[in-house]
Amino acid sequence: MVGLALAAVLVPATGHAHPGHESVSGIMAGLMHPWTGLDHVAAMLAVGLWATRMHNPSKMALLGATAAGILTGAFLGSYPDMLSYGETITVVSVIVLGLFAAVAGDVRKPFAAILVALFSLFHGYVHTAEIPHQASHLAFSSGFLISMLGLQLLGMAIGTLANRIRHAQLNLQFSRSHPC
Repeated sequence: MVGLALAAVLVPATGHAHPGHESVSGIMAGLMHPWTGLDHVAAMLAVGLWATRMHNPSKMALLGATAAGILTGAFLGSYPDMLSYGETITVVSVIVLGLFAAVAGDVRKPFAAILVALFSLFHGYVHTAEIPHQASHLAFSSGFLISMLGLQLLGMAIGTLANRIRHAQLNLQFSRSHPC
């Protein structure tokens, strides 16, 4: 996961929240957009993986934090000059979330939720601010939120599967070393 986060920094388009917003509009554009940028894929998979390393209630807290952050960022994106370092913080968020997913494990839920909400705010802001004024911010943001939560759920599914495989391997090793 750390490699995925670092790869996001090396892709030039990610530093500019990836191009292609000139003609975006509608819910379909919002649904497709997160799947076209390494910044979204890496950040949301990292949050999902991180959530599986924490206790079960944290999974829902991080989903809620993601939604709250993206919605707040989308609202602020209607005023594009409000946050001048949005794109830089979006790139930093990918690195930080990747590191937390790789090494942080079980941290306090309020800290994790605040961190995820803050970084999600910048993802929502940067991409809503790039939408042409004549486009529907609500439609795009709705699709964007759905796909971002879908990516996070995918990260949770991958993390859950990895945990089950790891536990099965440990049980197999134990049963081989302690025959009946």
